[in-house]
This record gives sequence, C-alpha cells and structure tokens, in this order.
Amino acid sequence: MITDKDIAKNLVERYMSITNDMYDDVNNLQGKIPDEEHKELRKAIGNIIVDIFDNVINRISEEHKDIILCDINDCIKNKKVEK
Repeated sequence: MITDKDIAKNLVERYMSITNDMYDDVNNLQGKIPDEEHKELRKAIGNIIVDIFDNVINRISEEHKDIILCDINDCIKNKKVEK
C-alpha cells in the first residue's frame, strides 16, 4: 500500500491516534447522551475503527513487517502503536 517506510510509520501512528480519539469520544459520551444514541454512535465508530485497521493499518503493516502492531483491542485500550 505505502512503500516508503517513514511515511507508512507516520500514517500508522496518525491513524492510531485518530482511532484512539474516536474511542475516547465514545467512552466520554456514555451517560451524557441517551443510551440509544450512544449505542448507535458506538456501533458507527466501531465500524470506522475496524475499517481503518483492516484497510489501512494492517495493510501497511503487512508490507512493513518491522512496524509491529498489537491486537486491535489492546492497541485501542492501551494506545500502543509498536511493541
């Protein structure tokens, strides 16, 4: 997908940061908006995060084996990019 290693690493770091921010938004809104709205938002954001991981981050890491990623749930929970 991205052949330049530095660009690839920067994109992975940036998209990890973006997905972490989205995850935090969902958590921070719990209890502040109606449950049904939160459920819909959580589902939509979850789909976006999975899409970013599947179609961007994981594809980049397949081409650049030295950009080591943790499991998607661990990455988001612990905000890790590399092990």
